[in-house]
Amino acid sequence: MTFSDLLQKHGGIDSGPAEFPPAKSGGLEAFVQKFGGVTEEYTFYNGTVTLRFDKESWTYFLVNAETGNLEPQNGVTGITKIINISDRLVPWSAKVMGAKMLRLIPTEIVDGVIRIKPLTFEEFTVIVLEAKSAHKDKLDEASDTGGLAHTCLEESIRYAIQNDPEKKVRQLINLPADERAVNAANSAKNWMDQHNVRWVVTESKVYSRKHKYAGTTDGLCLVDSCTDEACCRAPFKDRLSIADWKSSNYLSIGYLMQTAAYLQAMMEEFGNV
Repeated sequence: MTFSDLLQKHGGIDSGPAEFPPAKSGGLEAFVQKFGGVTEEYTFYNGTVTLRFDKESWTYFLVNAETGNLEPQNGVTGITKIINISDRLVPWSAKVMGAKMLRLIPTEIVDGVIRIKPLTFEEFTVIVLEAKSAHKDKLDEASDTGGLAHTCLEESIRYAIQNDPEKKVRQLINLPADERAVNAANSAKNWMDQHNVRWVVTESKVYSRKHKYAGTTDGLCLVDSCTDEACCRAPFKDRLSIADWKSSNYLSIGYLMQTAAYLQAMMEEFGNV
């Protein structure tokens, strides 16, 4: 068995794009097949612009006012990921793959020394192919943690907007079971407490008619400066701010571009906000 055969056997090589049955003929039926899941509708610019959203493909569509056709639009998170960060991701991917291989390779202790157990070439190939997904495993894990924390924060903010006179999150509700997600949510709560955050809206849709992109802001809020000069270099009060939750361990220029894109869309529709 060749190395290529092993890769094919254990899923190391994609067999090519999946074949899908062709859409049935007929304008209306083809349209329904393509856009049947586009159920969410949002209006902007005093009702003159309508977008529909397909959750399955995570795509926004502009409704053409004259023809009724649906025209796909860019998403904010998509257009702000054009920055090349491979200089950080490639070494990290190699690191987590190496760590996973070390966990998977069977070992034994011989005369007090840890040794690798005898492996066939096929067994070693299986370990390598299993380890190559380590970076995806880590990203999926981080996404799950961030998603749980985000849901908790969204529900807590929504509750505060509806029930608290000052629109402040007094306590987090529906805390997730995942400890890392709880820590992330608590970090956000600490930031809210330290900056006297009062919420205006959460999970608000925005659309740039000029640049044809859409997205969802995590929240719009009033913020005061804290006493830590490393965080707030100059004092301020009641600053209207866009909040966007991230569970990353570092700041990225892409985050700034994302919030700037939200701000651009809001300024287009509402003027200086």
